[in-house]
Amino acid sequence: MDRIRRSHNEVTGESSNSAIGDFVGNLIWKQNMPVKVKHFLWKACKNILLTKTNLARRKIPVELTCDFREWLVDISKLGGTDNMVQVVIVMWMMWNNRNWLLHEGKRMEPQQLIERANTLLQDFIKIQGEGRTVGVKISARWRPPTTGTYKVNVDGARFDNKKSVGLGVVVRDFEGQLIAAASKRMDGLFPPAQVEAVAMCFAMDFVRDLSLRSVIMEGDNLEVVRGINSYGMDLSPVGLIIEDIQCKAKTLFESVVFSHVGRIGNTVAHGLAHFAKEIDDLYVWMEEVPTCVRDHFLADLSYIFYQ
Repeated sequence: MDRIRRSHNEVTGESSNSAIGDFVGNLIWKQNMPVKVKHFLWKACKNILLTKTNLARRKIPVELTCDFREWLVDISKLGGTDNMVQVVIVMWMMWNNRNWLLHEGKRMEPQQLIERANTLLQDFIKIQGEGRTVGVKISARWRPPTTGTYKVNVDGARFDNKKSVGLGVVVRDFEGQLIAAASKRMDGLFPPAQVEAVAMCFAMDFVRDLSLRSVIMEGDNLEVVRGINSYGMDLSPVGLIIEDIQCKAKTLFESVVFSHVGRIGNTVAHGLAHFAKEIDDLYVWMEEVPTCVRDHFLADLSYIFYQ
């Protein structure tokens, strides 16, 4: 039986494929590259990106065997793992570019794709070198910022019957006192995460006009906050807004932190977002607590006073 099994493996190459698979698996997960890129590479090696398979389903004659893993091993041996990481990130960008063209009808030019891939890699290496972790600071209740910093709470709301969305922003200081607040209504309906991202983008422009340079931007949508704090490439509509937010963060402020808070800690911004349903465009309050959220504002004040 052992001889039969060995003969079978020699014919089918099963033992060889298994060894290559183990080697490639270790090669992938040990590399210093973004997790999204690792997942893409793993799917490519497992041949589950649904490229050749889809052609076969359409009765187009293609060879379904894949030598991608062997090619990846050769790249790592000939060029080293650093070059392999660069190649893989470009591949990941090409795959996302293909999906963007397929689903959105848009695409990046080749030179732009290469530049963004290099930027992604350099940013990731820089973050790793600084010992920073991509995470999200999470709080259940609203808490005041430290002296000299302002906390900006943000929320979004959908008004399906009016085919519009509402954006709410409130800016408070280290004592919990209101500096400014805004409620804005926009035409159009977007998915919830996209509404939250638009609200964050609007809030950053609002704070810029107040000439505040050290801020904590806080929202209750964990997906958006995580996206802002990550450095992966996302070509979806939400991802493009998040990229805009990240650019604003680098240019508009001396210090900016993005944090997540539970809904109970974001009630003032939530109320302002829903108040937008009653207005036509934009309403701003300066050092005046809006009547529509006064109870929520006082509740936050009492909480920090008695804690």
